[in-house]
Amino acid sequence: MMSRFPLLNTYRILLQIVAGFVVIAGFLSALDNANREVGWGRTEFELGIFLVQLIGVALTAFFLLVLAELIQLGLVLEDHLYHMRTSLQNVASVNPLPTQGPKAENQVGSSAESMTRDDPLQAALVACRQQQYQTAADLFEQVLAEKGQLPVKAGGYYADALRMLGHTEKADHYWQLQQERSSNRPTLTGIVTSNRTLICHAPRATAAPFAVAMQGKSLDLVGRTEDYGWLKIIRDEGEYWVNASDVRVEGDIDALEVE
Repeated sequence: MMSRFPLLNTYRILLQIVAGFVVIAGFLSALDNANREVGWGRTEFELGIFLVQLIGVALTAFFLLVLAELIQLGLVLEDHLYHMRTSLQNVASVNPLPTQGPKAENQVGSSAESMTRDDPLQAALVACRQQQYQTAADLFEQVLAEKGQLPVKAGGYYADALRMLGHTEKADHYWQLQQERSSNRPTLTGIVTSNRTLICHAPRATAAPFAVAMQGKSLDLVGRTEDYGWLKIIRDEGEYWVNASDVRVEGDIDALEVE
């Protein structure tokens, strides 16, 4: 954030420094002016004069600090908006809206296919929501072949797709397995402690972000990397990763599955 607006950050720091100097210089000046000479070698401290000057100094310093905080607030808000725009652009690039008309069905199918290499799970969810059940089922099975399991919410979509294709028995069997896995899977709560943290598709800094979680956001944790550097979270859209340094884990982190 600061590297994108170095001048504003410099102004903010200078305002804070000036406010400190104003308080120190104003206090000394008020103290000096309040000591009135009333006779040869005799002085008297005028409390009223001291307080009046000190209040003026305090108001000036307060105004400077308010300006500094407004700059800081603007920088933080701009940073949040910047990362939200970035994440939304990434989502839009992998989840385009279909046009209306006779080409809509073909567009949805090609959209899901274009996402297959980058994120087959997201492509499957898109296809399922757009009633492309065969495409969705194929993509879900691709994820199953690669990872051995689906996120619980995605598993529900997979079961629905199987039912819509007439595979009711297979859908019921898979859903039962998903429910058993969900009930046995350890889950912890994590609280975002940094100003914001990126929710990524993979446990690495170069992975494409999916969304942004702001400070104080509660996350459902279901896994971690072996080095404790990344935490897996579960959302309605699927399972994603966040940097462990941005999250406070409530509970024993060792209880999470290592993935």
